[in-house]
Amino acid sequence: MNKYLKIVLFGFLLWLIPFIAGFPFVDASGNFLIHETFFKSIMIVVGGLVGVTLAVIYFREIGKDHVREGVTIGVVWLMINLGLDLVSWNSFFIFFLLHNSISSPHSGHFFSHLAASS
Repeated sequence: MNKYLKIVLFGFLLWLIPFIAGFPFVDASGNFLIHETFFKSIMIVVGGLVGVTLAVIYFREIGKDHVREGVTIGVVWLMINLGLDLVSWNSFFIFFLLHNSISSPHSGHFFSHLAASS
């Protein structure tokens, strides 16, 4: 497999696997089914195991320049994870805004429920 394709694919998997692993601990409304601190601990362990596993697999084929390769995958994987987090959070935020503006019994504006409650 192409080295650059592997870096990007592994970066995507590094984001996707913990993301999917978190589903059983959160309900459809986004509420935790377990204590939030325990959930975060699980996600740190899952993310760490996935990251280390993917790094070991990647470095098996690297014969030299380990430091440069490590910095490269670290930066690329960080950018991929931040980018995917940004996309997923923005998608959730847009869905939340649309859902609340459509279902609001007031003027249809998202922030109208804030004005009504104060």
